[in-house]
Amino acid sequence: MLPEGLQVPPQTRLLQQCVAECMGTALMVLLGCGSVSAAVLTDAVHGVFQVAAVWGCAVVLAIFLFGRISGAHFNPAISLAMAAFRPSSFSRNQLFPYLFSQFIGALVGAALSLFMYLPSLSSFEVANPQIAREAGEDSVATARILGEYFSPLSSLAAFFIEAIATSILSFVIFGLTDKNNSAVSQHCVPALIGMCIVALICVFGPLTQAGMNPARDFSPRIIALCAGWPVDVCFQGWWVYIFGPIFGALTGAWLYNSTSKPALKKAQECGCEGSKNCN
Repeated sequence: MLPEGLQVPPQTRLLQQCVAECMGTALMVLLGCGSVSAAVLTDAVHGVFQVAAVWGCAVVLAIFLFGRISGAHFNPAISLAMAAFRPSSFSRNQLFPYLFSQFIGALVGAALSLFMYLPSLSSFEVANPQIAREAGEDSVATARILGEYFSPLSSLAAFFIEAIATSILSFVIFGLTDKNNSAVSQHCVPALIGMCIVALICVFGPLTQAGMNPARDFSPRIIALCAGWPVDVCFQGWWVYIFGPIFGALTGAWLYNSTSKPALKKAQECGCEGSKNCN
Protein backbone atom coordinates (compact mmCIF):
# COMPACT_ATOMS: atom_id res chain seq x y z
CA MET A 1 0.00 0.00 0.00
CA LEU A 2 2.74 2.38 -0.97
CA PRO A 3 2.02 5.77 -2.51
CA GLU A 4 2.16 5.73 -6.31
CA GLY A 5 5.29 7.84 -6.20
CA LEU A 6 7.03 5.26 -4.01
CA GLN A 7 6.71 2.12 -6.04
CA VAL A 8 8.42 -1.19 -5.44
CA PRO A 9 11.89 -1.09 -7.06
CA PRO A 10 11.79 -2.78 -10.49
CA GLN A 11 14.75 -4.99 -9.59
CA THR A 12 12.78 -6.61 -6.80
CA ARG A 13 11.99 -10.10 -7.99
CA LEU A 14 8.55 -11.65 -7.86
CA LEU A 15 9.75 -14.37 -5.49
CA GLN A 16 10.96 -11.74 -3.02
CA GLN A 17 7.67 -9.91 -3.31
CA CYS A 18 5.71 -13.09 -2.67
CA VAL A 19 7.81 -13.95 0.37
CA ALA A 20 7.18 -10.45 1.70
CA GLU A 21 3.43 -10.79 1.12
CA CYS A 22 3.46 -14.16 2.85
CA MET A 23 5.42 -12.90 5.86
CA GLY A 24 3.42 -9.70 6.18
CA THR A 25 0.10 -11.54 6.02
CA ALA A 26 1.36 -14.11 8.52
CA LEU A 27 2.41 -11.39 10.96
CA MET A 28 -0.91 -9.59 10.60
CA VAL A 29 -3.01 -12.74 11.13
CA LEU A 30 -0.81 -14.02 13.97
CA LEU A 31 -1.21 -10.81 15.95
CA GLY A 32 -4.84 -10.26 14.95
CA CYS A 33 -6.12 -13.77 15.62
CA GLY A 34 -3.95 -13.82 18.73
CA SER A 35 -5.80 -10.79 20.06
CA VAL A 36 -9.16 -12.48 19.38
CA SER A 37 -7.94 -15.63 21.13
CA ALA A 38 -6.81 -13.58 24.11
CA ALA A 39 -10.22 -11.93 24.27
CA VAL A 40 -12.25 -15.14 23.97
CA LEU A 41 -10.12 -17.58 25.96
CA THR A 42 -8.34 -15.58 28.65
CA ASP A 43 -10.17 -12.25 29.11
CA ALA A 44 -6.78 -10.58 28.79
CA VAL A 45 -8.20 -8.36 26.04
CA HIS A 46 -11.51 -6.62 26.66
CA GLY A 47 -13.87 -5.06 24.16
CA VAL A 48 -13.85 -4.59 20.43
CA PHE A 49 -11.58 -1.53 20.56
CA GLN A 50 -8.66 -3.41 22.09
CA VAL A 51 -8.94 -6.16 19.48
CA ALA A 52 -9.24 -3.53 16.73
CA ALA A 53 -6.19 -1.69 18.04
CA VAL A 54 -4.07 -4.85 17.80
CA TRP A 55 -5.23 -5.46 14.23
CA GLY A 56 -4.43 -1.86 13.34
CA CYS A 57 -0.96 -2.05 14.89
CA ALA A 58 -0.29 -5.34 13.12
CA VAL A 59 -1.16 -3.81 9.75
CA VAL A 60 1.02 -0.75 10.39
CA LEU A 61 4.01 -2.90 11.37
CA ALA A 62 3.57 -5.18 8.36
CA ILE A 63 3.39 -2.24 5.94
CA PHE A 64 6.51 -0.61 7.38
CA LEU A 65 8.40 -3.92 7.31
CA PHE A 66 7.45 -5.17 3.86
CA GLY A 67 5.95 -2.24 1.96
CA ARG A 68 9.10 -1.39 0.00
CA ILE A 69 9.44 -5.00 -1.12
CA SER A 70 5.94 -5.97 -2.21
CA GLY A 71 3.74 -2.90 -1.90
CA ALA A 72 2.15 -4.40 1.25
CA HIS A 73 -1.23 -5.65 0.05
CA PHE A 74 -1.69 -8.58 2.49
CA ASN A 75 -5.26 -8.87 1.22
CA PRO A 76 -6.50 -10.68 -1.92
CA ALA A 77 -9.40 -8.24 -2.30
CA ILE A 78 -7.02 -5.26 -2.36
CA SER A 79 -4.69 -7.05 -4.78
CA LEU A 80 -7.62 -7.67 -7.13
CA ALA A 81 -8.62 -4.01 -6.92
CA MET A 82 -5.03 -2.90 -7.59
CA ALA A 83 -4.77 -5.19 -10.61
CA ALA A 84 -8.09 -3.92 -11.96
CA PHE A 85 -7.74 -0.18 -11.31
CA ARG A 86 -4.03 0.50 -10.89
CA PRO A 87 -2.29 -1.87 -13.33
CA SER A 88 0.54 0.61 -13.92
CA SER A 89 1.83 -0.03 -10.39
CA PHE A 90 0.65 -3.63 -9.94
CA SER A 91 1.03 -5.93 -12.92
CA ARG A 92 -1.71 -8.47 -13.43
CA ASN A 93 1.04 -11.07 -13.86
CA GLN A 94 1.74 -10.61 -10.15
CA LEU A 95 -1.85 -11.19 -9.09
CA PHE A 96 -2.07 -14.96 -8.67
CA PRO A 97 1.37 -15.34 -7.04
CA TYR A 98 0.34 -12.60 -4.60
CA LEU A 99 -3.00 -14.28 -3.85
CA PHE A 100 -1.32 -17.63 -3.22
CA SER A 101 1.28 -16.01 -0.95
CA GLN A 102 -1.38 -14.19 1.06
CA PHE A 103 -3.43 -17.32 1.66
CA ILE A 104 -0.32 -19.28 2.68
CA GLY A 105 0.77 -16.45 4.99
CA ALA A 106 -2.64 -16.36 6.64
CA LEU A 107 -2.48 -20.15 7.04
CA VAL A 108 0.88 -19.87 8.83
CA GLY A 109 -0.25 -16.97 11.02
CA ALA A 110 -3.44 -18.76 12.06
CA ALA A 111 -1.57 -21.98 12.81
CA LEU A 112 0.94 -20.15 15.01
CA SER A 113 -1.83 -18.31 16.83
CA LEU A 114 -3.68 -21.56 17.56
CA PHE A 115 -0.46 -23.28 18.63
CA MET A 116 0.25 -20.54 21.17
CA TYR A 117 -3.27 -20.56 22.58
CA LEU A 118 -3.91 -24.31 22.40
CA PRO A 119 -3.37 -24.84 26.16
CA SER A 120 -5.75 -21.95 26.90
CA LEU A 121 -8.28 -23.39 24.46
CA SER A 122 -8.09 -26.81 26.10
CA SER A 123 -8.60 -25.30 29.56
CA PHE A 124 -11.48 -23.18 28.29
CA GLU A 125 -13.18 -26.21 26.75
CA VAL A 126 -12.81 -28.24 29.94
CA ALA A 127 -14.51 -25.41 31.84
CA ASN A 128 -17.18 -24.97 29.12
CA PRO A 129 -17.89 -28.42 27.62
CA GLN A 130 -21.12 -27.20 26.02
CA ILE A 131 -19.10 -25.12 23.54
CA ALA A 132 -16.12 -27.44 23.06
CA ARG A 133 -15.02 -28.38 19.55
CA GLU A 134 -17.11 -31.56 19.70
CA ALA A 135 -20.25 -29.62 20.64
CA GLY A 136 -21.39 -29.12 17.06
CA GLU A 137 -23.02 -25.80 16.19
CA ASP A 138 -22.33 -24.35 19.64
CA SER A 139 -18.58 -24.63 19.02
CA VAL A 140 -18.81 -21.45 16.92
CA ALA A 141 -18.17 -19.72 20.24
CA THR A 142 -14.58 -20.99 20.17
CA ALA A 143 -14.16 -21.35 16.38
CA ARG A 144 -14.34 -17.56 16.08
CA ILE A 145 -10.82 -17.30 17.45
CA LEU A 146 -9.82 -18.30 13.92
CA GLY A 147 -12.59 -17.79 11.36
CA GLU A 148 -15.29 -15.15 11.36
CA TYR A 149 -19.01 -15.43 11.92
CA PHE A 150 -22.09 -13.25 11.79
CA SER A 151 -25.12 -13.42 14.05
CA PRO A 152 -28.07 -12.83 14.09
CA LEU A 153 -27.80 -11.35 10.59
CA SER A 154 -28.89 -13.04 7.40
CA SER A 155 -26.19 -14.12 4.96
CA LEU A 156 -27.21 -11.38 2.52
CA ALA A 157 -27.05 -8.69 5.20
CA ALA A 158 -23.63 -9.92 6.32
CA PHE A 159 -22.44 -9.91 2.69
CA PHE A 160 -23.38 -6.25 2.24
CA ILE A 161 -21.86 -5.28 5.59
CA GLU A 162 -18.55 -6.89 4.59
CA ALA A 163 -18.81 -5.24 1.17
CA ILE A 164 -19.47 -1.80 2.66
CA ALA A 165 -16.61 -2.09 5.17
CA THR A 166 -14.15 -3.25 2.49
CA SER A 167 -15.28 -0.60 0.02
CA ILE A 168 -14.45 2.07 2.61
CA LEU A 169 -11.06 0.45 3.24
CA SER A 170 -10.35 0.24 -0.49
CA PHE A 171 -11.43 3.84 -1.08
CA VAL A 172 -9.15 5.02 1.74
CA ILE A 173 -6.17 2.98 0.50
CA PHE A 174 -6.52 4.27 -3.06
CA GLY A 175 -6.91 7.82 -1.76
CA LEU A 176 -3.97 7.74 0.61
CA THR A 177 -1.66 6.19 -1.98
CA ASP A 178 -2.68 8.48 -4.86
CA LYS A 179 0.43 10.29 -6.11
CA ASN A 180 -1.68 13.43 -6.65
CA ASN A 181 -2.79 13.56 -3.02
CA SER A 182 -0.19 16.01 -1.71
CA ALA A 183 -2.10 16.44 1.56
CA VAL A 184 -0.76 13.08 2.78
CA SER A 185 2.88 12.48 3.64
CA GLN A 186 4.11 9.11 2.40
CA HIS A 187 5.42 8.35 5.90
CA CYS A 188 1.94 8.73 7.37
CA VAL A 189 0.22 6.30 5.02
CA PRO A 190 0.79 3.09 7.06
CA ALA A 191 -0.48 4.71 10.27
CA LEU A 192 -3.53 6.18 8.54
CA ILE A 193 -4.43 2.82 7.01
CA GLY A 194 -4.03 1.24 10.44
CA MET A 195 -6.32 3.86 11.96
CA CYS A 196 -8.90 3.19 9.25
CA ILE A 197 -8.86 -0.52 10.06
CA VAL A 198 -9.29 0.20 13.78
CA ALA A 199 -12.29 2.40 13.06
CA LEU A 200 -13.87 -0.13 10.68
CA ILE A 201 -13.47 -3.02 13.12
CA CYS A 202 -14.99 -0.95 15.93
CA VAL A 203 -18.05 -0.19 13.79
CA PHE A 204 -18.51 -3.39 11.78
CA GLY A 205 -16.81 -5.90 14.09
CA PRO A 206 -19.82 -6.42 16.38
CA LEU A 207 -21.86 -7.41 13.31
CA THR A 208 -19.58 -9.64 11.20
CA GLN A 209 -16.21 -9.50 12.98
CA ALA A 210 -15.15 -7.18 10.13
CA GLY A 211 -13.08 -9.54 8.00
CA MET A 212 -12.51 -7.35 4.92
CA ASN A 213 -9.89 -9.87 3.80
CA PRO A 214 -10.57 -13.27 2.16
CA ALA A 215 -7.18 -14.70 3.19
CA ARG A 216 -7.58 -13.59 6.81
CA ASP A 217 -10.86 -15.54 7.03
CA PHE A 218 -10.55 -18.59 4.77
CA SER A 219 -7.08 -19.80 5.75
CA PRO A 220 -7.85 -19.77 9.50
CA ARG A 221 -10.97 -21.85 8.73
CA ILE A 222 -8.68 -24.50 7.23
CA ILE A 223 -6.65 -24.50 10.45
CA ALA A 224 -9.85 -24.79 12.48
CA LEU A 225 -10.89 -27.82 10.42
CA CYS A 226 -7.51 -29.47 11.01
CA ALA A 227 -7.79 -28.70 14.74
CA GLY A 228 -11.04 -30.60 15.14
CA TRP A 229 -13.94 -28.20 14.71
CA PRO A 230 -16.86 -29.67 12.71
CA VAL A 231 -16.90 -29.01 8.96
CA ASP A 232 -20.26 -27.24 9.08
CA VAL A 233 -18.92 -24.90 11.77
CA CYS A 234 -15.59 -24.26 10.06
CA PHE A 235 -17.19 -23.22 6.78
CA GLN A 236 -20.36 -21.62 8.07
CA GLY A 237 -20.98 -18.50 5.96
CA TRP A 238 -17.55 -18.74 4.33
CA TRP A 239 -18.69 -17.22 1.02
CA VAL A 240 -19.70 -13.97 2.75
CA TYR A 241 -16.07 -13.33 3.73
CA ILE A 242 -14.72 -14.18 0.28
CA PHE A 243 -17.12 -12.44 -2.09
CA GLY A 244 -18.21 -9.58 0.19
CA PRO A 245 -14.68 -8.13 0.48
CA ILE A 246 -13.92 -8.73 -3.19
CA PHE A 247 -17.08 -6.92 -4.28
CA GLY A 248 -16.42 -4.15 -1.76
CA ALA A 249 -12.78 -3.63 -2.71
CA LEU A 250 -13.60 -3.38 -6.40
CA THR A 251 -16.49 -1.03 -5.67
CA GLY A 252 -14.39 1.22 -3.43
CA ALA A 253 -11.58 1.41 -5.98
CA TRP A 254 -14.04 2.18 -8.78
CA LEU A 255 -15.71 4.90 -6.72
CA TYR A 256 -12.36 6.50 -5.93
CA ASN A 257 -11.19 6.41 -9.55
CA SER A 258 -14.53 7.84 -10.70
CA THR A 259 -14.82 10.68 -8.20
CA SER A 260 -11.85 11.80 -6.13
CA LYS A 261 -9.01 10.78 -8.44
CA PRO A 262 -10.02 13.01 -11.41
CA ALA A 263 -10.63 15.95 -9.06
CA LEU A 264 -7.25 15.50 -7.35
CA LYS A 265 -5.48 15.18 -10.68
CA LYS A 266 -7.08 18.35 -11.99
CA ALA A 267 -6.27 20.23 -8.78
CA GLN A 268 -2.65 19.06 -8.96
CA GLU A 269 -2.31 20.09 -12.60
CA CYS A 270 -3.63 23.60 -12.07
CA GLY A 271 -1.89 24.03 -8.72
CA CYS A 272 -4.97 25.10 -6.80
CA GLU A 273 -5.23 21.98 -4.61
CA GLY A 274 -8.73 22.93 -3.53
CA SER A 275 -7.89 26.47 -2.45
CA LYS A 276 -9.82 28.05 -5.32
CA ASN A 277 -12.00 27.11 -8.23
CA CYS A 278 -10.15 25.16 -10.87
CA ASN A 279 -11.70 25.62 -14.30
